[in-house]
Amino acid sequence: MAKVIHEEINALGLHSYAIIGMSLGGMVALEIAGRWPDEVTHLVLAESVANVTDNRLVRKIAQIFLWLLRVIPPKLIAKLPAGMMGGYRRESGLYVKKAIANMSSKNAFAVMKAALSYDGRPLLSRIKARTLVLVGEKNSHTHKRAKFLATHIAGAKYSELPNAAHILNRDAPDKFNKTVLSFISGGL
Repeated sequence: MAKVIHEEINALGLHSYAIIGMSLGGMVALEIAGRWPDEVTHLVLAESVANVTDNRLVRKIAQIFLWLLRVIPPKLIAKLPAGMMGGYRRESGLYVKKAIANMSSKNAFAVMKAALSYDGRPLLSRIKARTLVLVGEKNSHTHKRAKFLATHIAGAKYSELPNAAHILNRDAPDKFNKTVLSFISGGL
């Protein structure tokens, strides 16, 4: 994914840019910033981590979940309560439910497999970009690993967005946009 996006960015004639990624998109952004550190000026990693888990039990459970994604249609998964979809506000959960319902089983499996198998820790020391690691205050599941990012990327800042969970750009859109724009413009 990082290579494809990098090629698209370069096709636009951009060789110096800011990049923002959320969740799996943050992993892709981290990969771009680590592979092409001289191009990325600012990096925002929102609700993202360098790797999902090192815990063997959690990995086994995740493998079972991946297998279930092959046999359970995303439309059925989307029937789970909106609160289980990573949003703090009901509207955020409904947004994710709709997005999941529109995915194919193959795509849902590929997305989850990519997230679970990714390990960007070897790239952290290569990142030169001014970096903001941003998490939703209400999603404590990512805080420890996000803080790891912030302490292992030189000069990175860590910030928690109040009243937001994993879908922080939907839970608190005004605060999210203000924080990101402030960071990129040199504030924060």
